[in-house]
Amino acid sequence: MNGDFLGFLGLAARAGRVVYGSEACETAIRRGKIKLLLVDGTTSEKTLKEFIDACTYYKVPIIVNKAERTLGEAVGKPANKVIGISCPRFAGRLMEIHKDTSGGV
Repeated sequence: MNGDFLGFLGLAARAGRVVYGSEACETAIRRGKIKLLLVDGTTSEKTLKEFIDACTYYKVPIIVNKAERTLGEAVGKPANKVIGISCPRFAGRLMEIHKDTSGGV
C-alpha cells in the first residue's frame, strides 16, 4: 500500500466512514453496509477465506494488503486487521488509488 492509499484511508476514518474489526465488518457486510473491505496481510488464512467467501457472496470488493499492520496504523488502530469502508465515494476512490498503484491487480 502506498502513501496516497493509506492517507486517503486515514481521511475516511476521520470522516467516520470506517467499520473496525472482523465481527463488526462481518455483520455490516451481511447488512449491505460495507462498500469495500480491506484485510491486513497478517490475518489468518481461515479468517481471510471467510471474508473472501462473504465478500464474493454479497458482492463486496475486497483488497488484501500484503504488508503487515499498515492498515490499522493508517486509521490509528494498529491492532485492527479487518477494515470496512461504508461510504461508496470513499470506497470508489480507494479502489481507484489501489488500481493505479498496483498496476490493476
